[in-house]
Amino acid sequence: MYVEILDPDAEGRGEIVLTNLVSNAFPIIRYRTGDVGSLDPSPCRCGRGLPKLRGVEGRRTDFLVTPGGRVLHALSAIYILREIPAVREFRIVAVRSRNAGRHRARGLAPAHGLGQVPLRRIPGGPAHSRAPHGRRLESRSLVHMSEKGKICVVGTGHIGLPLAAVLAEAGFEVTGYDTNDDFVTRVNTTGTADFREEGLDELLTRHLHRSLTLTSNPPESQDVYIITVGTPLETGTQRPSLERIRVAVQRIAPGFGPDPLIILRSTVSIGTTRSVVLPEIRRATQQFGLAFCPERTIEGKAIPEMRSLPQIVGGLDEESVARAEALFRLITPTIIRVSSLETAEMIKLINNTYRDLTFAFANEVALIAERMGLSAAEMIRAANVDYPRSNIAQPGFVGGPCLEKDALILIDSLKKIDFKPRVIEEARKINQALPDHVATRIIDELRGLRRSPARAKVLITGFAFKGRPATEDIRGSAAVPLMRRLQSSRVEIWGHDFVTPEKVIADLGARACTLEEGFDNADGVIIMNNHPGYRAANIPALARRLRAPAFLFDSWGLFAIQEFREVPGLRYAPLGAPFASP
Repeated sequence: MYVEILDPDAEGRGEIVLTNLVSNAFPIIRYRTGDVGSLDPSPCRCGRGLPKLRGVEGRRTDFLVTPGGRVLHALSAIYILREIPAVREFRIVAVRSRNAGRHRARGLAPAHGLGQVPLRRIPGGPAHSRAPHGRRLESRSLVHMSEKGKICVVGTGHIGLPLAAVLAEAGFEVTGYDTNDDFVTRVNTTGTADFREEGLDELLTRHLHRSLTLTSNPPESQDVYIITVGTPLETGTQRPSLERIRVAVQRIAPGFGPDPLIILRSTVSIGTTRSVVLPEIRRATQQFGLAFCPERTIEGKAIPEMRSLPQIVGGLDEESVARAEALFRLITPTIIRVSSLETAEMIKLINNTYRDLTFAFANEVALIAERMGLSAAEMIRAANVDYPRSNIAQPGFVGGPCLEKDALILIDSLKKIDFKPRVIEEARKINQALPDHVATRIIDELRGLRRSPARAKVLITGFAFKGRPATEDIRGSAAVPLMRRLQSSRVEIWGHDFVTPEKVIADLGARACTLEEGFDNADGVIIMNNHPGYRAANIPALARRLRAPAFLFDSWGLFAIQEFREVPGLRYAPLGAPFASP
């Protein structure tokens, strides 16, 4: 099957066209599906090179276009209008005026005669309607689709800034509030983010200093406040620090206008929204909405995933849920309502804890394979082939700002109910111990090569916690504890990364270098992530620069051992297999 996008817009959205390439007797025909979607440029895990769909956003006939040219899914109007208690039925009529088309909604109110009642134009207007006899019917569940709706995103880091940019693209007046004045000044001056995120700089170019403002002063009278501040673990403990959440609410609360909607999006312990955020809000106002809507995107692909992944919504009450749902429906087509704030909080934790568990199983298989002289990668690949009840992950380091801590947050949350999640705890210990395990293997291999660790040069390449999608982020990177362990044995560490700046690597304590400099006369090389640059760098040729005999530890199994047959004296190993000569 070949997939195309017909007449894509600036963001790559267009009509999906499919061609069946497997046909022995029928002509090959391109079928227009009438569905709207976009292509995903990332490679498919199956290894095929055919185009891959990012997602289906709706039918070609399912969209409303504003006078300003902004495209809205028809559900954006439907889900808002159906929440108005005054409306029993409605229809949306496209009216062609002299200058441009307008969309108007007309509805039937259930009270007193069921007469036809004109509602507000879409988009625009205040969040209320009028019933017959002039009685005003409030509908606080209605979130403005107006281009003048005001949203404040509290915390403009890897999560908050992409969200703020996407909301600005959706037509809102957005203020990104961050207490890091230097960061705010840099972004306002350069017009670009300090970190890599697909599509972010393009959105900043379009909206910064227009519908998107960044400030280090808390804004007032916003319709919606979305809190995205980080929740790192407290130093020396496995508990999340919730003080940033509390302080964030305290700073924005004095500026609350009438009936704000506050949405917590940070990863938190179960019960935080109700026990930490709610009391702070109530000190400032008694009329508000409160929801927890977790972020579940992958760093580097946050913007496309924000627009395609289902959004979990849990609220303090039904009205809060409806208001949050109406907002997020302008970003993503699928909303999943859940029964409570606590349910939504736990969903984020179990999503990442599940991933931690699956990686831990693969890593334990790797430890067993190493002990038995087998290949974990070979066994796992063979176990998965055409077997529908097996989807074992490949072994590897588990890092990043979420995966390494979210299981710990869940474990800490469960202490409140005196529950000990034994499987989760053991899985976290396995993944947490992996850098030290690899460091021990490296030291043993150096000694096997008759090299003193104290006089050895080792290159660690791949300091970012992952290589695909590319990021400069070293938070939770396994390279850091691995380096520290080797340095404790006085190994001289040289450091390289395709994205992470050399200054960051140098500040960590490694000697920053290029790949060529790192390989030159080194006793060994450790590849820590799966950045696509390794395939382009011709690592087998660079390995000839090593001081033979030497080792190459390929933690992701990016290369086959046979590719190093022409490298004299090299010992090669991936994670989950013993060192061997090609």
